[in-house]
Amino acid sequence: MEELKLEDMNIEMPMLVLRGIVLFPGAVMHFDVGREKSIKALNEVMKGKQLIFLSAQKDAEISDPGFKQIYKTGVIAQIKQVLKQSGSVMRVMVEGICRAKVVEEISSEPYFLVRVMHIEEPVVNNSRVNASVKTVKQMFGEYISIAPNLPKDMLDKISGAKDAGRLADYIAANIISDFYKKQEILELINPVERIEELIVLFADEIETLEIENEVHQKTRERIDRGQREYYLREQMRVIQHELGIGEDFEQENSEYREKILELNLSDEIASALLKEASKLEKMPIGSQEANVVRTYLDTCLALPWNKYTKEKIDLDKVKKALDKDHYGLQKVKERILELLAVRRLAPESNAQIICLVGPPGVGKTSIARSIGKAINRKTERIALGGIRDEAEIRGHRRTYIG
Repeated sequence: MEELKLEDMNIEMPMLVLRGIVLFPGAVMHFDVGREKSIKALNEVMKGKQLIFLSAQKDAEISDPGFKQIYKTGVIAQIKQVLKQSGSVMRVMVEGICRAKVVEEISSEPYFLVRVMHIEEPVVNNSRVNASVKTVKQMFGEYISIAPNLPKDMLDKISGAKDAGRLADYIAANIISDFYKKQEILELINPVERIEELIVLFADEIETLEIENEVHQKTRERIDRGQREYYLREQMRVIQHELGIGEDFEQENSEYREKILELNLSDEIASALLKEASKLEKMPIGSQEANVVRTYLDTCLALPWNKYTKEKIDLDKVKKALDKDHYGLQKVKERILELLAVRRLAPESNAQIICLVGPPGVGKTSIARSIGKAINRKTERIALGGIRDEAEIRGHRRTYIG
């Protein structure tokens, strides 16, 4: 094999194929080598100047890639150290020297042998580059402030960097985690393009990290809150058990939950009742507020959920029943018959409400019962004597304890 000189345009040298990692110029990297071709390539280069061409394979799942599965752009590296591990595995430390590109595939046996061309990077120094470098440094400072387990001395290395190409390579090697994104940056020869691509990737990395930190913080807060509630609840159970009052209370809460679930209520109603049951479980035994919640649950559970009586509207029968039970009240009877007639013709329409107004004893309750009996509907009398305003019907009892 000819003597290796980086100054030459074309250099013939062995190639070591990397799996899932990308080396950049100026970076030092440790990795294990276990493939037979790779070990033979290492043994060959160790006889000379210890220079080798490193390139990544396109699919990390392939165990024995061919030339078509390997990227053309890679890095010429200097082998710094080779250590034998257990079995046939070797631990290698390399330092990237410069970018290079495969111009000829010479052989794949007994190892990959290629002719590569050293890629010269253009020298750029203008206001656009300076602005891009400044932006990257600012973004790196923001990133390192929120990134976990990242050495803070990296910020000093970044702050003192002036060469745009070297700066881009250093950040890409140490920060960017996506293998394919690293390869894209490696293939960009112009330092300005690398810096600008890095700014876009940095913005995504910072946004992703902020979201991860936010999710982690919320998760931790929920876990801490849940652990605290669990600890306090266990303490309360122990105290109640010692006092001999805990078992009945737990059984009562369990019964409430079972009754709510047995009713097959809609999700909205079941969720509201289960929320009240959970609230009752956390309240001290015998407190006035617990009694209010208990009364509320008992009232709700006593309602005839999902139970209906099938009405039979026979206008002649209703008229006879009203005439039999009540003398006079012609206008009231006619209005009721009109309502029932409409309901019979359009059963799906929204039901109207009849309000009977009058002093006690004129027959308001009895005429309502006569209607229910005539159309086969059960009736219920709810006395609201002494009610002053709607607040007492809609929630007065639950607003003020007792």
